[in-house]
Amino acid sequence: MAEFFQGRRLRYEIMALADQRWQIVQVIDDHRDELRRPFDRSDFETLEREVESAAALVLGRPGTSAVRVIRERERSDGFVTKAEILFREAPPVPPNTKAAVLDAPGPVPLCQSPNDLFGRPACKVIGTMLRPLLDKMGATPIELVTLEVTSQIVTQQDAAIITAIGRAARAQEAGATGADAKQRDKFLSGLVDRARLRAKAAQAERNMPKLGAEGLNGLIDALKTRVTPDDLRFWAFRCLSIHLKGVSLYGKLELTLDQLRGDPSPLSLDLLDEIMAGLIDAPSLLKDLLGGLADLKSALVLLAQISTGRVPAGVAEDALPARLAAELAAGRLPQSFEAIWIRILRSVEGRHRLTHGELDEEWAGLTLLQRTLRETVPGIWAEQLEKVMTRRQNMLREELLEL
Repeated sequence: MAEFFQGRRLRYEIMALADQRWQIVQVIDDHRDELRRPFDRSDFETLEREVESAAALVLGRPGTSAVRVIRERERSDGFVTKAEILFREAPPVPPNTKAAVLDAPGPVPLCQSPNDLFGRPACKVIGTMLRPLLDKMGATPIELVTLEVTSQIVTQQDAAIITAIGRAARAQEAGATGADAKQRDKFLSGLVDRARLRAKAAQAERNMPKLGAEGLNGLIDALKTRVTPDDLRFWAFRCLSIHLKGVSLYGKLELTLDQLRGDPSPLSLDLLDEIMAGLIDAPSLLKDLLGGLADLKSALVLLAQISTGRVPAGVAEDALPARLAAELAAGRLPQSFEAIWIRILRSVEGRHRLTHGELDEEWAGLTLLQRTLRETVPGIWAEQLEKVMTRRQNMLREELLEL
């Protein structure tokens, strides 16, 4: 008697549950026509293991709360039967595992409306304070505010969100806010609640435009017929976030650069620039972008070169670092350019060693880095560069004196 898999073609749909919606994320066929021999039990068992491994990878993606696999069996006459053969849920995050909240350097901007939460000034603060959570999710602040704010991983981290709100409110109190920290805390909490309600309401919308072959210009034109001007940026960012969902930070940068091809409108350029600036804020992306360089000094020199439009030696023109350098040289990404230099200055000011050698090699590396950055730093940050270089030199002198 023939086995069921011998007389029927097999097709597997891997579905993921994200944001309370099931969606097909991968389809695997048995490819029996490529074997040039009968499809046997060994082929079937190998195929099932491949499907199970693929499903496990999908379940491990940030924001995915469950996965299931539907197996289709198609007879030669076209009759199809379907059955669910696998269902798994992601393990819940332990309630006592709260993501760390970091302090934001400098002033915290005043946010008056939910739209301010995905503006670049607020995103810089969110990207610093909630960096551990964002890295865990593989997301940017824009994705957090417009799409992921209702996801399971974020709702399980309410304690971290509350902590960040409190710290932001206290930082705002130092400015001319006209309210004390307690009042600002309450107001910011209300803004976050409104952002969640907005994202939840957006989930219920059906047949909204998607980013497609027409590019971001086409998406914005379609959105203008569906949403109010006040909601346009929210929906554009949300649609971009959906387009990028489930992709690594490196992949998100590549997909965003793809949208710069053609002739993007000024609004499209601004939106894409904000997305890329949020990606550049993530240290893990820069590690992937710059590759396996010998030390931090080399990475910072290369990053400064990219900011000026110089293609790194040995890098193909269509490679991601070269494409980013070309866009920066064209002056189309001012916020991404700023994000690169903020990252450079913070790295110089930090405590990570510039080299892997002894203190004399560290001092030589610092001197070389200072000379290189002085040649490329924009005038607006020249004074700040000298300040952070002086602090790094003083810190290194103290170590030398202790020997």
